[in-house]
Amino acid sequence: SELPLDLAYSRFVRATDYEQRLEQHERRILVGSTVRLHDNPFQNARWSHEFRVYVKALPIESNDSEKENVDKNQNALAEPLSEYVQKVVFRYSDDCSNCIHIVEKPPFQSISSCSRDSSVSITLLFRDPDHTCTIFHYALRLPESEDSGPMIHESVRTIIFVNPSEMMMKLLKLPKEVPVLAPAPAP
Repeated sequence: SELPLDLAYSRFVRATDYEQRLEQHERRILVGSTVRLHDNPFQNARWSHEFRVYVKALPIESNDSEKENVDKNQNALAEPLSEYVQKVVFRYSDDCSNCIHIVEKPPFQSISSCSRDSSVSITLLFRDPDHTCTIFHYALRLPESEDSGPMIHESVRTIIFVNPSEMMMKLLKLPKEVPVLAPAPAP
């Protein structure tokens, strides 16, 4: 079965009960982009548009609520993504000017140029080296009309931390005593 594009998992690799999901905790992030026509696209004939792709933390309240409530909480205080993310790797398709960009401190964003719809893979590496990285794929779309001005696209993505380590629980600011989920019944 294929996972939805807005969901990714990170596991504690040293867990002895790797097959069981005793605990899982979600964090929601915002992945977005702005696209605009280059000031003088004729000087740069290969790439006509500039993309700025970014990853941001969502407000803490939105991490426990449904997507409809996220918009209401946009003005709430967001925990810094850098609390648990060490670096973000942006991998653009080969058609773009800046194919790989590694960002090691906030703001986690990257700028590249392209002349057609494209994609970027966004890899989040966590401060706890014993947690697997998380990868999201994000589509970059050119505006339908050049007269429309800069275009903004954003989407909410969910990271599920499965059986987080003690270090990751501290980074996520989770309580030490976390209720254990009951194992799923056997079919």
